[in-house]
Amino acid sequence: MIKVACPNYQDLKIKALTDGSLINEMEPVLKISGKYTDFAFLEGLIDGALARATSIATNSKKVIDAANGKPILNMNDRADLYSNQAFDGYASYIGGVRNFVTPSALEFLDDESVLKPQGTMPHALIASFDGDIVKAAEAFQETFPKNNLVILIDYNNDCVNDAAKCAKHFGDKLKSVRIDTSVALIDKSLQHLGDKKELHGVNPTLIKAVRKALDENGGNHVKIIASSGFDQEKIS
Repeated sequence: MIKVACPNYQDLKIKALTDGSLINEMEPVLKISGKYTDFAFLEGLIDGALARATSIATNSKKVIDAANGKPILNMNDRADLYSNQAFDGYASYIGGVRNFVTPSALEFLDDESVLKPQGTMPHALIASFDGDIVKAAEAFQETFPKNNLVILIDYNNDCVNDAAKCAKHFGDKLKSVRIDTSVALIDKSLQHLGDKKELHGVNPTLIKAVRKALDENGGNHVKIIASSGFDQEKIS
């Protein structure tokens, strides 16, 4: 940014911490020496770029640490403007994330440790099949035969029954189920327990119930992906 925008770039002296450096309180991360009028107009742009990328990298590191070895999948396309995906993907990578869902998040990356994005089934696909998760999953599998079969099971807000249904139907082909229940909802399987805050959205009670349903229907091998509103605190 500075090199492109400053006509007298060669006259500036720039010192900066490398990407991924830990920042201490009151520690400068960028120093520019030179004629102030040559770069003062970039103040807002520089601050914005550093603030956003640093925030994303820091939050990524926090959730990686909280996950304690469990894989983290960054579904950043659902959280922000599409034009930010490449920058946000890079910042998240700096924070330690290696799994993404869109090619745009990898635009600035060249690292073989980053897996090729495969994505997961969206709610829109299930809606296109009138809520029939099995038919939607069959279409997904037919369209993307090289992808692992990961089925979204919260569309009907009946995760336990739909998990069992998918495990029975797909057998060994089913690799994972994803639970993305909104915090505004309580899954049908838990509604008899009352309207308690801890039962809203994706929660331990629901995860355990889905695990039990999978195991009882031949899905011991099936992994569970939990999404929707996860931060360091919720993961912990």
